[in-house]
Amino acid sequence: MRPSRVRAGRGPATSDYRRKGTATLLHIAFEDGFDHDSAVVKVDGREVSRLEGLTTRYQISLARAVDFEAEGPARVEVSVPTRCLSRWEVVPLDAPTYVAVSIEDDGLSWRTQHEPYGYV
Repeated sequence: MRPSRVRAGRGPATSDYRRKGTATLLHIAFEDGFDHDSAVVKVDGREVSRLEGLTTRYQISLARAVDFEAEGPARVEVSVPTRCLSRWEVVPLDAPTYVAVSIEDDGLSWRTQHEPYGYV
């Protein structure tokens, strides 16, 4: 198992994120379908966040968002124990990465992009 390379918090405002060994912003937004749920985020098998009471504000389609710094590629897992749901993806993290997770049709949907999501 490789050593942990995750640090919670906000990423630097400017940096060369493509340099090997450089930590990159990983932003995870919990969007639609949450109703007093808990969620656990793991990066490369290490728990980096545990959230309780997630409830989607439908006016903006967002329950909560969390930021981390991590080196890629990384295995990112999001689980929602209150619904017995879990999903993981290998995320390259070659640039600041924004992941949106929603509960849809009794499963977790997952969108990844390199631009921030817009919430009103």
